[in-house]
Amino acid sequence: MIEMTTASMSHEPRSDLIYDLGMHWALDTDFYLRKGFSVVALEANPEMCKRAQERFPTEVADGRLAIVNRAFWDTEDHQIAFHVNPVKDDWSSVKKGWAEKGGHESEEIQVETVTLAGLFDRYGVPRYIKCDMEGVDDLFTQQLATDARRPDFVSVEAMSADTICFLRAAGYDRFQIVNQALHNMVRPVEPAREGQFADAKFNGHMSGLFGKELPPEKWIDAEECLDRFQMFRKLQLKDGMLAHGWIDFHATTQASLETTA
Repeated sequence: MIEMTTASMSHEPRSDLIYDLGMHWALDTDFYLRKGFSVVALEANPEMCKRAQERFPTEVADGRLAIVNRAFWDTEDHQIAFHVNPVKDDWSSVKKGWAEKGGHESEEIQVETVTLAGLFDRYGVPRYIKCDMEGVDDLFTQQLATDARRPDFVSVEAMSADTICFLRAAGYDRFQIVNQALHNMVRPVEPAREGQFADAKFNGHMSGLFGKELPPEKWIDAEECLDRFQMFRKLQLKDGMLAHGWIDFHATTQASLETTA
C-alpha cells in the first residue's frame, strides 16, 4: 500500500513501489500492478487519468495505485500549459513544439506541476522509476542528480548524451540500452526476478522489462553506454532502417545488482 505522507523520512528505496512517470494508457502501470507492486502513476493529461481511475478502481481504493494528474516541471504547485496532441496523444507535452512535431495542432490546457522531490516527499523512494515524459526526460535526470534519494533502478528515454551524464552524476554506474521497437520479441521472465510473474505482450507503448529481469550480461559501464549510443545515433542519421527504433537507457549500481531481493 502507498502511504501518503507529507514527508518521506527514509532515503531507502521501497522494494514494493514503482513510479510510472508518463502513464499514458497505463499499460506499464497494469504490468507493474500485476507483478505485485504498488504504483505511483504520473500523467498530465486529465483524460488519461480519468480512464485509469475507471480501469483500476479496486487498486486505487486499496491504496496500491496513486494516479497523480500533474505535469512534471522544475517548480512545485504551479499552473503551466500542457499541449495535448489529439492525433498522437503519446506526443502530448509541456513543450508545444514537441507536441506538434508530427505536424498536428495541439490543444492547450492548464495543469498543476510537480517535481521529483515533491513525489519523493509524498510517496517515498521507489525501487524503480520508469520515465517517459515527452520533452522533459532530461529534466527528470537533472533533478535525480541533485537529490540524495536514489531508486535502485531507473529507465528513461534516451534524449541525448547528457542523459547518461546526469544518470552517472546521480551515482549510477551500470547501464543498459534497450531498443523499444523490439519489444514484440521480448517475453516476461519466468520465474520472475522482480516481484511476481505476470504475462504480457509488450509493444511500442510499453517500457518492457526492468531491473534484474533485464539480461544480466548486458549491463555495461557509462563510457561503453555513451559509445554505443553515439554509434546508434550516427548510423540512424545515415540510414534509419539500419538503426531502426528508439531507445531507453536503464541505470542501476553494481551494488544493487549484487543485492539479494
